[in-house]
Amino acid sequence: MQRILNYLANEIIVRQLSQNRAFQNFALRTAEFFTGQGAKAIDKAAIASKAAAKPKPSIAPPPGPSFMSSLWKEIEKDMGLGKK
Repeated sequence: MQRILNYLANEIIVRQLSQNRAFQNFALRTAEFFTGQGAKAIDKAAIASKAAAKPKPSIAPPPGPSFMSSLWKEIEKDMGLGKK
């Protein structure tokens, strides 16, 4: 019995809502909003994937001797360990 009442109530509600102009406008605006949000998300994902695909600039060491080799030479000079 409950199934029959549930079915009839659903039919009546659906019929009344489908004929209600305010509900139709609400449904249309909601559908357009979510469709637009999906398109925006796809656009943002495409932009993010393009940005991730760009090569990152590499950090090259400065020209000339490296810091560690220069430091080691200075330590050798100070301690008298350098080549004679």
